[in-house]
Amino acid sequence: MGAPTVPATWSPPPDAAATTRLGAFLRLVEARHGVSFGGRFAALHAWSVAAADDFWAAVWDFVGFAAVAATPYTAVWVAHPAGTTPALPPLVARTWFHGATINVAAYLLRHGADGSPLAATPALAWASESPYAPSGVLSHRDLRARVVAVAAGLRARGVAPGDVVGGVVASTVDTVVVALAAAAVGAVWAAVGTDAAGVTAVVDRLGQLCPSVLVVSATTVYRGRVRGCLGGVAPLLGRLGDRLHTVLVLPDAVGGDGTENEGVFLALPGDRNYDGDGSRPTVDGGVRGGGGGGGALRRAVLTMAELSVLASPAAVAAFAFTPLPFSAPVLVLFSSGTTGAPKGLIQGAGVFLNHAKEHVLHCDLTPASVLFFYSSPGWMMWNWATSALATGATVVLYDGSALPPGGPTRLWEVAAATGVTHFGASARYYSALEAAGVSPTDAWPPPGGGGGDGGGSGKPFPALLTVLATGSPSSPANFHYIARTLPGVAYASISGGSDINGCWCLGCPLLPVHPPELQCAALGADVVVLADDGVTRLPAGVTGELACANGVPNMPLAFWGDDPAASRYTAAYFAADRGGPWRHGDFAERTPAGGWRIHGRSDATLNPGGVRLGTADLYRVIEADADVADAIAVAQAWAGDVRVVLWVALSRGGEAAEAARWAAAAAAAGLPAPATPAGALAAAAAAVAAWVGGPLGGAAPALAPARFAPPTTSRAQRPPWWVSPVLQARLRAALRSSLSPRHVPALLLRVSAVPVTVNGKKVEVAVKRAVDGRAKGSAGIAPGAGAGAGAAIANAEVLEEMLRCPLLWASTGAAPSRGPGGGRLRSRL
Repeated sequence: MGAPTVPATWSPPPDAAATTRLGAFLRLVEARHGVSFGGRFAALHAWSVAAADDFWAAVWDFVGFAAVAATPYTAVWVAHPAGTTPALPPLVARTWFHGATINVAAYLLRHGADGSPLAATPALAWASESPYAPSGVLSHRDLRARVVAVAAGLRARGVAPGDVVGGVVASTVDTVVVALAAAAVGAVWAAVGTDAAGVTAVVDRLGQLCPSVLVVSATTVYRGRVRGCLGGVAPLLGRLGDRLHTVLVLPDAVGGDGTENEGVFLALPGDRNYDGDGSRPTVDGGVRGGGGGGGALRRAVLTMAELSVLASPAAVAAFAFTPLPFSAPVLVLFSSGTTGAPKGLIQGAGVFLNHAKEHVLHCDLTPASVLFFYSSPGWMMWNWATSALATGATVVLYDGSALPPGGPTRLWEVAAATGVTHFGASARYYSALEAAGVSPTDAWPPPGGGGGDGGGSGKPFPALLTVLATGSPSSPANFHYIARTLPGVAYASISGGSDINGCWCLGCPLLPVHPPELQCAALGADVVVLADDGVTRLPAGVTGELACANGVPNMPLAFWGDDPAASRYTAAYFAADRGGPWRHGDFAERTPAGGWRIHGRSDATLNPGGVRLGTADLYRVIEADADVADAIAVAQAWAGDVRVVLWVALSRGGEAAEAARWAAAAAAAGLPAPATPAGALAAAAAAVAAWVGGPLGGAAPALAPARFAPPTTSRAQRPPWWVSPVLQARLRAALRSSLSPRHVPALLLRVSAVPVTVNGKKVEVAVKRAVDGRAKGSAGIAPGAGAGAGAAIANAEVLEEMLRCPLLWASTGAAPSRGPGGGRLRSRL
């Protein structure tokens, strides 16, 4: 290993190998297998890949799976027999921990069982963005009891192994309870967070699963507003398949006043009161039992309280967790929807074994730990954080905005009050705090004292050991911001994905932190960097595609609804011949010192603020507009994060309508009335040119001349990039209501056509690489060089047209907030 080129912002204490859980695991392996690692993590990692079966067997024992398994395994893994469907690629065509049966909920709730020394200790703490909303703690014993009562109710409702329990839910205690209750009876849990619960988003995800039960949070809070959720759910109930027999409504947990769902009526298809849109008046807050239909099982809309007492006391007392094969489905997460409808990623107990490995070995979580990771139930990190219950730690839940109005330190106020040891959020969140001049210590001390075991030292957040960051690559500034504001706290940048519900690269309590590196590759994973051929392994210091060359138990079991040949699974992660490593889709680099750097996505996934969004979701909404013929979106690197840029190509009718809008805008601005639509566009271009500070193509003060080559055509012939405020507002509103506010692009621009391959496929990756200056064979790309960004582009001149837009190259962040459709443009046009 070479020497790191950047000084460390954190170093492990001298006794880390003796005091951490990773050090204890290292000694267990040395004693069990007669090896010696000399206290070196690199040696342990090399062994974990070379002797992967022995490694995973040691993890099974060390994190407590052996103590909970109903039957033991007979082999760490066996290959799928010939004829198994779906026919997965060889790397993933295996059954892990063959012969073992286990219930994941029983594992996560084991510390609440009778006789556990941790039964009375806190399992969950909760709060929301409002300091006046309910908050509190729940012990491991009480959490287990609540889960058992709800699970018994689900079983009484006929929920059986393999059934799907879907959720449109907020991050609350009741969401955790019902998710664990679903697992307790062997059902499959799948959730969409209330922060991304537009009708299209929910139907595209849960609709393909045909859930038997739909769980809905009654309310959620975001940026100071408590919002009722039932009105948005009512129209969905007829679009989630014919298996839906129960709707479970979770109570308000964010301080609502009880009026948020007034006038909303929930009824299931087949119920005599079902009217399809939830508009039938009701006097009971929108929750009622169903009427007819449903065959032997009466369809019903129930509250959490009703479901919890549905089973008899005897049934609750005798409740037994349903053991399942280790490879049985437990959870479905969803892909981002980049290449079509979001794919359902079927995940089994291997995800939770891997979580335990990451929590215990990489994060050093113990029963004394308090973990607070800001997330949403639809994101993998919410599942990752919640499963830390297995360590005996306390998990903190939070619903609402990370930066609510007037409360930029709200997350840290919750962290202070709960005495966190491990805090997590997106890298962009830390950038936002620094940009606002806010420090975590502004939230210290917590009202009423508390906040950990400070012992009177006066140090803010005395219990805090680690700050975690994911969602997008961390900049060096993120590392230094935490080192400066929270000295002595490790900054652990972690990277993985929903695909594996875990990490490829993450932190290590035995290694120093060197900005902007991730400390290490995950134990048990042969993480490599591949060249463009998908085969050649690149040396340290060279950027390529992140891949994993060996199988790990948290890889998806299958894609929901895939064909017998597993075509979608294969296309997502493997080469055309189905062989070779798992290809993850990140640009990555292994450093000479053994760390890792992630440079962003190599596919077309959008990732603003660390939240993965799929382009296909946007296209389905945008292209439904009569004025739009086609669209393409990319994530442009911007201000340490990424921003979504969406281009639309107009239909013939849209061209005429847009010309009329611009003509009206020009007239309202006092410009000469053009005689033709083309003249209207030219007049609009002149007005916009004045707005940006100079002629289109000129070196205006807000532009970066080195990144912008003036076009050679006349003004009247230049591409009209700008979309009228009217169409802007309509398209943005459609995205916001059908998907979520996060899907609304920072820039919405016009283009004459969408760049495509000779086969008609949109070339999102080529556009992104060109916009980010990553065109193959070029260290950077300037407008005018678009054709070189991809030889397979059938209409490369369109890419050149896109790259000439001045707003793409603005040197400050001011342009997006004042851009097309923004306040200043509207005032000028």
